[in-house]
Amino acid sequence: MVRLFSLIQTGDNLRYGAGYLVIVTLAQGVGATPTQIGLIFSGAAIGALVGSLLADRLACRFALGRIAVTMLWVEALTFPFYAAAPNALLLGLIAGAESMIAPICSVTITTHRLNATPDHLRGRTSAAVSTLTMGALSLGTMLSGEMIALMGAHAVALALAAWLAVLALFATVNRHVRNANTSNVMVGRGAGGRRPPDGS
Repeated sequence: MVRLFSLIQTGDNLRYGAGYLVIVTLAQGVGATPTQIGLIFSGAAIGALVGSLLADRLACRFALGRIAVTMLWVEALTFPFYAAAPNALLLGLIAGAESMIAPICSVTITTHRLNATPDHLRGRTSAAVSTLTMGALSLGTMLSGEMIALMGAHAVALALAAWLAVLALFATVNRHVRNANTSNVMVGRGAGGRRPPDGS
């Protein structure tokens, strides 16, 4: 289960890394100034902050599988709007809405991994997952420049949306991911990170 969700995070980060340059190129295409481009990413940062604040509550209320599947589909359905946005304001609103999703999914998956991994393996597991996810982020950033040069930013935005749809479909049809039931993953620990006694 940890491997499956780590692969999902890696695939999502590949898109996330590619998205930065796509958004900048699309913003330049609609005549956005450098200040407006900065505000677009400020909108993304606000969305990520809101998502981080919601993550704990949602992770306590809903099962991990349900969160992962829902968030991936929301991302897949939101991303094509980047290609259709006619101005910087709408790009900023889309960036804010889409960036709200990533921390919700990331916090839930990461917390599940830490809870599922024995104490003596957490360091190695976290390092391996970080290598995969951060490597995918960097690889996506590098590949996006070549893809934009070959296809154009609008086509790349749609290609990334299709990639997200593939990830969402994989999560939906995979019963191990879909049925992952860890709705109590964040409340299963007491103060100081200790688990409560069995049966509590």
